[in-house]
Amino acid sequence: MIKIYVAIIIVLIVATIAFAFSIKKVEAPKLNGLTGAQISAKLIKIDELNNKRDYFGFGKQAEIVGIYNGRQLEKTYICFGDVCPQNGGYYLKYSDNISQDDCASFGKPIIGIAWGTKYYGCAVR
Repeated sequence: MIKIYVAIIIVLIVATIAFAFSIKKVEAPKLNGLTGAQISAKLIKIDELNNKRDYFGFGKQAEIVGIYNGRQLEKTYICFGDVCPQNGGYYLKYSDNISQDDCASFGKPIIGIAWGTKYYGCAVR
């Protein structure tokens, strides 16, 4: 009876090892540092989206676009208030949780006015 248990344990160990080696490693996307020209091009595209009032991305998760000034950037739609998507827009903002005071030193604070004013993050200047 003990031989059966030992055989089962050995089979389970071998199967676990085989499974572990069969898993393919998925690497995180490599984000390159963006140049000032690339940032300008992305900001132009965001302005175009906002001018067209194209809400294709409304409600979707933020899209990571790269690294600028040593910080991760994302393109995201921010809704100000309860009338969305009309009351909001696309922004190229830093992914980090940056205070409004810190943001003012290197970025542009995103301030929404709906039911009062609210800070929504730090956009690229």
